[in-house]
Amino acid sequence: MTKSTRVAGAALVLGSALLASACGDGGSGKPSSSTTSSASPSTGSATHPSAPTSTTSDPNSPATRARAMVDQYFSVSDRCLFDPQSAPMTCFDGVAIGTELDSLRNTLTSAKTAYTKQIGSTQVISVKQTKIDLTNKPKETPPSIPIVTYSVCFDVSKVNIVDYQGKSIVPPDRKPRAVETVAVANYQYPKATGWRVAYTQPTGKTC
Repeated sequence: MTKSTRVAGAALVLGSALLASACGDGGSGKPSSSTTSSASPSTGSATHPSAPTSTTSDPNSPATRARAMVDQYFSVSDRCLFDPQSAPMTCFDGVAIGTELDSLRNTLTSAKTAYTKQIGSTQVISVKQTKIDLTNKPKETPPSIPIVTYSVCFDVSKVNIVDYQGKSIVPPDRKPRAVETVAVANYQYPKATGWRVAYTQPTGKTC
């Protein structure tokens, strides 16, 4: 599976910032102690009020729990990058697992190394369930894990990534909106709190 459109984009600009930093300061990759960021604190909320909520009456049903995790995933993945230097590597453990968790941790590591941070939050515009499969046979080869798949439209027009001087490193041609597939799995099924985003995959579409 490929990385999230947001995560892959962040990793790309963070990698570029790290390279530029290394070339400019003898390879240490760190700003001088006298340098302070001119970026203002994030004012973007880590919530996504525009996203529709599940209408399932049972709060512990698979559909309700998996759908709620989509919002939590976007909120937490944003929040952990607001202040990377203070964020622990376990920051994403409550919302992601598998390849998606690896991608998020790699992005956080890059942000810590390059002294970059995110300003503003991703806005979830719409979430459409496209598939649900609750087959639970974890001991089979290959294993079958309960998974709910969504098509998510999100907006990053208010999201900026800045370097340690407060300068934006977001490519000017970044599209404000995109659609990606978000798969939420439960490796502890039927435990209601076991849902995590297992992978995200860009569709190449806008919304």
